[in-house]
Amino acid sequence: MATSQKLTEHFLTCTICTEVFDKPCTLACNHTFCRKCVITYTQTRPEAISAKSLLCPFCRKMTKVSAPERPVEEWADDFKPSFVIQGLLDSFGPESKDTINCSFCKEEGETTPATSWCSVCDDALCELCMWVHKLIPLFRHRGAFDLSPYMKVKVRKKVMCKVHKDENVKYICKDCKTAVCQTCCTNHHRKCDLVVEIESEITAMKTELKENKEDLLKKHDEMKTHVGKQDTINVLDLKATPVLQDAINVLDLKATPVLQDTINVLDLKATPVLQDTINALDLKATPVLQGNINVLDLKATPVLQGNINVLDLKATPALQGTINTRVAGYADISNPSDMTVLVVNGTDTVVVTDYSNNSVKSFYTRNKKQSHSRLSVGGRPYGITKLKDNQVAVTVPGASHIVTVQVNPDLVLLSTIITSKRYYSITSLTPSTLAAGSDSPPCVDILDMAGHVLRSIFPGQPSRYILKYPFFLCTTRTGNILVSDWGSKCVVCLTPEGDVVFTYNTTGDTEMEYPHGITSTSTGDILVTDINLHRVIHLTESGQFVRNILTSQDGVQSPRGVCVGGRGRMYVCTWDAVRVFTLK
Repeated sequence: MATSQKLTEHFLTCTICTEVFDKPCTLACNHTFCRKCVITYTQTRPEAISAKSLLCPFCRKMTKVSAPERPVEEWADDFKPSFVIQGLLDSFGPESKDTINCSFCKEEGETTPATSWCSVCDDALCELCMWVHKLIPLFRHRGAFDLSPYMKVKVRKKVMCKVHKDENVKYICKDCKTAVCQTCCTNHHRKCDLVVEIESEITAMKTELKENKEDLLKKHDEMKTHVGKQDTINVLDLKATPVLQDAINVLDLKATPVLQDTINVLDLKATPVLQDTINALDLKATPVLQGNINVLDLKATPVLQGNINVLDLKATPALQGTINTRVAGYADISNPSDMTVLVVNGTDTVVVTDYSNNSVKSFYTRNKKQSHSRLSVGGRPYGITKLKDNQVAVTVPGASHIVTVQVNPDLVLLSTIITSKRYYSITSLTPSTLAAGSDSPPCVDILDMAGHVLRSIFPGQPSRYILKYPFFLCTTRTGNILVSDWGSKCVVCLTPEGDVVFTYNTTGDTEMEYPHGITSTSTGDILVTDINLHRVIHLTESGQFVRNILTSQDGVQSPRGVCVGGRGRMYVCTWDAVRVFTLK
């Protein structure tokens, strides 16, 4: 017992987190750490990242990785624990503990069911041994609890491979849809593209199971309601049919002649006039008011009706105005990175993330006077997305959190969501889920509103991941995710499940140099800015190049964020202002 405790403390404990090894890896210097600990430490050392090596926190020696093109989180996957460490873990680690039988009695050659657990000794005890154990002052008031059916020591059950009986199942091959061990991966799945650890899929599996359960319960309730209605209908049919039949007969006898005359009169006299009107509408669609029916001119799509973002993307854009994002009383410099437009109580409100001033700003017109609001968010904000009619979510990558803000149109902080990664870009997928882009590692994560990662998307193959700096996102009308990645110089369309719909990455005149802001219109068209080429590009819904809709000749210099607002307007962030264009 004492030997086990000493081994755990001195040889099986990670010096970084001071806990028992979790997925240990032994570096070239023979020092062993938890895989996630050495990765986290390496990420804080720029010299290690540039050298494509894992850095030992103890002796500072570099360990070269075999596949530096992979994300940093996967650099330690090739380094296994030494045979000595692995042997000690198998013999004395947490998974080796027996919580069924008393440890003391077992040493005496007896098998007695355990009823309690001592967390200080790390042993299971029977009722008699526990009574003797409590006589020791050190253990009298702490460290022990009952092993009731509702409180068991957390010991992970090992699932063994059906082919290789002595190896644990640790991976899932998504291509073959099967769980496999390390040997299976090496022998039978080395050519498969998607072989991942089981633990990385647990969150997504739980979410899918929860959704399936909710769907089944919903269908069960619907069936129950349907059966109840069916019973009610049957009862009503039996009792009410004779009365209903009489009423129908009376109506048929009395009303039919009058209805027939009316139909004949309408058919004979009104048909020529109706036909002419229908033809006129179909061909010209002119805005003629027929009674109280509003007939819209289908050629006038540049004019926004209500809050529908409809632009005539074939029209020539005209600069309507400029919003100066500098606010009096604060730093003279302004660096807006992204924005969105909301209509709050009938007022068009432009909400901007100002990276240089650690703030979110709103600009609007009230009582024919230009007004603004400023909200500090405890760090440099970057991405922004609309949640509701008067709420937005903003990323603060340096602080690793997301804030939600209410737009009145003055700004009010609602909540701060702590995240496990630094996210730059963000877009709302559903009322309860977000998509956010990170560069460490380069991926797009699906999050719930508490900041928990439901799914991580790494498009492409492990050796050739597409994303590098996914710093701008938006959601299409079909629910897909558009990613503007200036590291890969491309636009990627992803499904929320992680499938690649298309990738726009061309050469020549249509090539992008540093794509930034991106948005999708209600017609499915895509607008994306290029900060270095000073232009806004128009793509079709399927990712085909149409034209440069704005260039430096239109007054666009270093465009960042872009969005579509009311009344056929397009808003573009430049280095110190928001420029408003109309398309008519």
